[in-house]
Amino acid sequence: MNFLRSCVSHSSEVVRCVANYSVSCGRCDSPAGSNALYCMNCYNATLSDVLSPKFVNLVWERATKDTSAEQEQLVALLR
Repeated sequence: MNFLRSCVSHSSEVVRCVANYSVSCGRCDSPAGSNALYCMNCYNATLSDVLSPKFVNLVWERATKDTSAEQEQLVALLR
């Protein structure tokens, strides 16, 4: 998704056009489109969420939502 986000916001109009087409029109026919759909389903996000820089925060929140205080203390101890 980092690569796809960089392509969608690239300075070259050709790169942006190809990236947008592969996501919006290619969907499951393109690796980029199927990756975006997978992330949308996995993280219950919209396409604009997946392509925004805050997507990393969505992933982090989901990964840490079931973390207990004991696990956090253990990680702090190991650091």
